[in-house]
Amino acid sequence: MNKTLWRWEQDGSGGDNGTATYFPGQQNETKVQMPNFTAAQHLYNAIEGSIREARIDARSCLLAMIMKLEAENAHGIGGKP
Repeated sequence: MNKTLWRWEQDGSGGDNGTATYFPGQQNETKVQMPNFTAAQHLYNAIEGSIREARIDARSCLLAMIMKLEAENAHGIGGKP
């Protein structure tokens, strides 16, 4: 499934400014007035980088917890072997 993570809507008055919508159609949809497309793209890149880092950290913690539980079960610690 491919979700649109952000979109740009140019202001109809002819300037560079517009509205960036991040996570459109999702519960946490956020609209931000931006001076231009480049600023909106930079903000998205920062958001996406933070999300990626959080996902990597969460995955690492989950894998560490799984390894710990498997080690405990293999040695009969905290439950039946």
